[in-house]
Amino acid sequence: MLEPQQLSTVLRVAAIEDFSLSSHREILRTSINLNKRGVAPDLVTVVTELEQAHKLESIGGPAYVAGLLDGVPDRPNPEAYAVKVHDLARGNALHAAARCACASIEQGEPVDDVLGRLQQKELELIRANVHGMVTLGLEQNAHQQTMIRVSHDQRLRKVA
Repeated sequence: MLEPQQLSTVLRVAAIEDFSLSSHREILRTSINLNKRGVAPDLVTVVTELEQAHKLESIGGPAYVAGLLDGVPDRPNPEAYAVKVHDLARGNALHAAARCACASIEQGEPVDDVLGRLQQKELELIRANVHGMVTLGLEQNAHQQTMIRVSHDQRLRKVA
């Protein structure tokens, strides 16, 4: 499981919804809730909390939760992992938008309408990525973060 500081790092980069498996989302939610209550989210506390909420078996049981720790390196880099999760979620969203665009064109919708929706989705995905990068642990004050966001939004408007 993640240390509280690592959990915070992951959540600055990736959202719970970025995790594709519902079991991983539930484990992360449980870890967050434990952390909020001041309880370290380790294997025992997470499994116990899931069991008390009657969710343990639906996510795969204690063996599944324990198995998640098997591939974790001794010195994990949660930020790099969170970036990968976030990028995969954005890629999946882009793929889904492209599938919808193809289906819309096949159903006879005007190409300009389909392209407009696809461009909107692209801008959403770009903004989601910029938000993650701005708060990626770069020790910046709020003013600097605002300036970066404003600058990026101005560039997006020029493109659109």
